[in-house]
Amino acid sequence: MLAIARNIPGTGDYRDLRRSALPVTVDRRTMVLVAHPRDLLRIADASPRESERTRVPGLQALLESTYS
Repeated sequence: MLAIARNIPGTGDYRDLRRSALPVTVDRRTMVLVAHPRDLLRIADASPRESERTRVPGLQALLESTYS
């Protein structure tokens, strides 16, 4: 799933997310930068929407298992 959004709570702007973005190859010719799970966690935690905050435990587990 690809989500494109603006005025995201918990982050300043695109440059803020780009600093720690990770390259992901979509197919042989296409590479995109995606937000680091740490930034996604920050966004989910700051969101006023419950549907976004429900992602916090999964993102926290991903960070702990992958990046620690």
